[in-house]
Amino acid sequence: MERVTVPPELIRWARQRAGLSLDELAARLPKFPEWETGAASPTLRQLEELAQRSHLWLGFFFLPWAPAGELEIADYRAQQDRLEPSMNLLEMVHLCRLRQQWYREQALLRRMKPLKFIGSKRPEDPVVEVAQAIRATVNFPSRDCSNPKDAAQALEAMIDEVEAAGILVMRGGSVPVAIVPGTENPEFRGMVLSDSHAPLIYLDASDTVASQIFTLVHELAHLWLGASGISNPRETLVADVRAMESFCNRVAAEALVPLSAFRDAWDRHAPLASECARLASAFCISDLIILRRAYDANFIDGETFHAAYQRAVQSADRVAHITGVAGKPLTPLQRVGKRFADALAAAVQTHKMDEHEAMALLGASMPEEVWCVCGSHDHCIEAEPEGAAAPAYTHLAVPPVPAVARQPTAASPAAAVARRPRRRSRAAHRPAARPS
Repeated sequence: MERVTVPPELIRWARQRAGLSLDELAARLPKFPEWETGAASPTLRQLEELAQRSHLWLGFFFLPWAPAGELEIADYRAQQDRLEPSMNLLEMVHLCRLRQQWYREQALLRRMKPLKFIGSKRPEDPVVEVAQAIRATVNFPSRDCSNPKDAAQALEAMIDEVEAAGILVMRGGSVPVAIVPGTENPEFRGMVLSDSHAPLIYLDASDTVASQIFTLVHELAHLWLGASGISNPRETLVADVRAMESFCNRVAAEALVPLSAFRDAWDRHAPLASECARLASAFCISDLIILRRAYDANFIDGETFHAAYQRAVQSADRVAHITGVAGKPLTPLQRVGKRFADALAAAVQTHKMDEHEAMALLGASMPEEVWCVCGSHDHCIEAEPEGAAAPAYTHLAVPPVPAVARQPTAASPAAAVARRPRRRSRAAHRPAARPS
């Protein structure tokens, strides 16, 4: 059987991370001690079982080294949020860096020009100037968030525009952590990896849609400053934080809710709560940002702002817990973004990358997920009932087979999927190549 070469230190790291002893794994996988010393290599089937037992994505066993035990990028979260980073956070950062490195190599091979706006501004520049520069590069679509579906569509449209500007946008869930006893909050809400050819933004998809919109623009401000890092913009709106994070918050607020337009729209005679709700819907943004804008414009004092802000935070947490992204699970395509998926599809479908390499970049556990992302984007996940708690990847809905199906060659990734036992065969249908 085909065996997979895995660095012994990765095997050892996976066991230690899961808190398992050598004897425990050897009882189920007799050859495990030899894998850890490098004397033997596991089969793909055995590696899948090890990934399941160590609670890891299969793709981590294709990394050249074990993830470090500390963040590889700057931590811009508020001081009270900076607990020891979880293994999930470390793995997510490492996987995104791996994707970014691969995409950058592809961009250089295709002789793509560097993005001039990366690192083009400084924290000393006027906030309005930086916000206008972002709006000049990223065409923010008109937004109207009178209901949750409108908000979700607005987020998708904004992500499309950000990717059209040359930026990778990826999404996933953040692990809740007990920052304050008795409460749980996401460990982070956004991450940005600055690069002239492969800038990458990662959003916490378990957050409210309005909050994700603000985080997206907040991370754009980081790119204009050329600063990579982990962020939690909602908490840093009121906390005493680094100048970098405060600046990016002000830029994001100005880009989404220009202060001049906000002053004209504000009704001084309306109740604070109803006015915040009205303008939050009009600007398609969280009422937390509206409160901050009202405070910046001197429409409310500090005491009123902080009291109203805490009430709005509690309300936002309830909404995020109940609905997330309009109650819908993410498709594999939404998780990695269209720009990255198109580049990966071009590499896989032209046989410049094999199935296992693609699985490593996707963090996938099944070969079918590669074709879900690299092939037919519209048949990745079945519709779920409104509000249903479904995993982000349930199963593939295989599209109808054409009358005359093109059979894959014996060397193709699709043929390898078809030969795999206990998998649904895709040999009768291979998705048409998408242009890169």
